[in-house]
Amino acid sequence: MGIGKPYKRRTNNETSCRKIIFMVNYGFAMSDFDVSIIVLTYNSEKTIEKCIKSLIEQDVKDIRYEIITLDGGSKDETLRILERYNVSVIVAPRTTIGWRRNKGVELSRGKFIAFIDSDCIADRHWLETLVNAIVHAQDNVVGIGGPNLVPRDIPSTIKAIMFMQRTFLGSGGTPATYEFNKVRYVYSIPNCNAIYRKSVLTFERYDDQLNVGEDADINYRLTKKGFRLLYIPNAIVWHYQYLSVKDFLKKVFRYGATMAKLIKKHRSIIRWYAPIPTICLFVFLTLLLLACINPSAIPLLMYLSLAYLMYAFACTVEAYLRSRDKSILLVVVYLPLQHITYGLGFLLGLLRTTNKLQ
Repeated sequence: MGIGKPYKRRTNNETSCRKIIFMVNYGFAMSDFDVSIIVLTYNSEKTIEKCIKSLIEQDVKDIRYEIITLDGGSKDETLRILERYNVSVIVAPRTTIGWRRNKGVELSRGKFIAFIDSDCIADRHWLETLVNAIVHAQDNVVGIGGPNLVPRDIPSTIKAIMFMQRTFLGSGGTPATYEFNKVRYVYSIPNCNAIYRKSVLTFERYDDQLNVGEDADINYRLTKKGFRLLYIPNAIVWHYQYLSVKDFLKKVFRYGATMAKLIKKHRSIIRWYAPIPTICLFVFLTLLLLACINPSAIPLLMYLSLAYLMYAFACTVEAYLRSRDKSILLVVVYLPLQHITYGLGFLLGLLRTTNKLQ
């Protein structure tokens, strides 16, 4: 990747938000990039430097790429950290993730668009692996993604949550968190680790109204039009999520609400597991109420509760076998919290009638 001296330029206020752009002169023409890597940031001071360094230090041969970061109006040191590196920075406060992804595509100069989150660190061969895979893929394969693995040097609480979500019982087998061990076609790829053909993103845009689940939405629309998405296990990023349990539950609640919103938008179940937590929560509360009125319902309530505890135990064992970490025993507590919170968020999303941003 060619490196030039950064220069700063202010643009006109094209939207209702302030935009500051630090553009980089790489010494290449507009069409000389093979890939544009887009990184979304917001108060990412804990991880952004490691993320950018991992992208600059990619071990690639004959792949020319640029790095574009789109910031949602960070209040911490994120922007000051980015100024140290030769990357393009666009600051767009009060905009959604969907809007910023579209803006990144519009400003990109590569033939392919790669996405990575600001709290992810890319393996040295990440970009080369993704590019080689999509270049040699069939024409109807428009996107390729890989796993976002659990780092060992994160707090035990978050480690337990992340390993829980990498089990089938804890994730429903979604490629967003579940770790497959072989190449396979999937219905969605998480945009914390993905590459797309730019041509497809110019006519199938992200939903500007979505701040969560925008990748699930666009992947669903692409597959419904006959395009295919591919998962490859050797395109690796390490996902550093510094969340408290409270923050995690808020995130899960938003996911549930957004999934309900997408189901209403497309009038279709886009994830087979999406309504299950809400249905189970409704059944449990109904049986609990019946048991208070009629004791004959108590045995059924106990059997279902025991079945769920066995389910949670199986999830805990699966997570432990993946991690061999004692902190994973917390999964037996976190799993019910995740299901209850997600179920409540999904229910709220179904009942909500406004178009308020997620």
